[in-house]
Amino acid sequence: MSELEECAARYAEHFATERHDGVSLLRMNTGDGPRESPAVRRAGRPTPCSSALEAAPGGRPGLRPRASAVRNLIKESVMKDIVVVTGATGTQGGAAARELLAAGWRVRALVRDPRTAGGRALADAGAEVVRGDMDDRASLDAALRGVHGVFSVQPTMGYPGTPPAFTVEDELRLGRNVADAAADAGVDHFVYASVGAADAGHGIRRWESKAELEAYARRLGLPITVLRPVRFMENQIDPRFGTRDGVLADVVFPDVPVQLIAGADIGAFAALAFTHPAQYVGRTLELAGDELTMTEIAQIMGEAVGRTITYRAISREALLDKGHDALAGYEFANHAGGWHADIPALRERHPGLMDFRTWLEREGAAKYAARQPA
Repeated sequence: MSELEECAARYAEHFATERHDGVSLLRMNTGDGPRESPAVRRAGRPTPCSSALEAAPGGRPGLRPRASAVRNLIKESVMKDIVVVTGATGTQGGAAARELLAAGWRVRALVRDPRTAGGRALADAGAEVVRGDMDDRASLDAALRGVHGVFSVQPTMGYPGTPPAFTVEDELRLGRNVADAAADAGVDHFVYASVGAADAGHGIRRWESKAELEAYARRLGLPITVLRPVRFMENQIDPRFGTRDGVLADVVFPDVPVQLIAGADIGAFAALAFTHPAQYVGRTLELAGDELTMTEIAQIMGEAVGRTITYRAISREALLDKGHDALAGYEFANHAGGWHADIPALRERHPGLMDFRTWLEREGAAKYAARQPA
């Protein structure tokens, strides 16, 4: 790195600390080039890089070059700290955005409507919230231009929060759009949120689609990390998907172990991947933080929320009119072994990895209470 490039990086670091864009704060003129921002001066920080600027093209002792000599380098330095997060108001995208911000990354959150409560919360947390749509390639190109990386996640057919008419083909189209835009933008790192056991031959179409998107991104030559989360802890307290009126219902036999992962920990692994690329680029990680039977899940939930929760197993016969994926999921959970993430190895990478009881103590029980009728 040249001295001028180091200068640009130092300016970018100063301005990023102040949570500005690193370019608009530069006071440019023809006499002495870039100056510090008022915020930098108030903090008492020294003016960096005077000698580099004076030695740059157009500069000489006592006179720095015009702004154009450093503007692009500064802009590039700032942009290379940015990670674009798709699905930023959802469980995985929202967690990735929060964990990336906590790790010191600048986050550009792609949302359809920045005015929503989720969009405003992201902005309040420090993210740059931009209007965009994974079905609109132009908005993707604009959001990804010059950035360091992309966290890519798409809706899943039939899951809470996904529009009823959304299909597997819709998911594939959106995922390919994001991967294509990332490849054309030349990003340094592409982290894709897939699903546990995506390629295990279970026949669950809405999971196999994610294996197809993994392969598609690799064919594009993207520097990819694949995160494969198992069942979300959040889904166990969601009345649309888990516990309703004190009953937790699912297709899994009562004594069959099931792996679980907290959304926050998916975000934590995304931040680890971007922060330590040498350890994560090219890797696929199955993500889980706990393994419990459904009876144990219900018992632990009941203890945490202060009420009795029972488990009811849904029979295979009750799924006969629910479609192919429902039957395939029943077979996967009960007869094909389910998920097999290496939880001890994951906890070595991320010592804060939560088990189900810890997640309930930290956030799950409060979320459960907030969902109950007044």
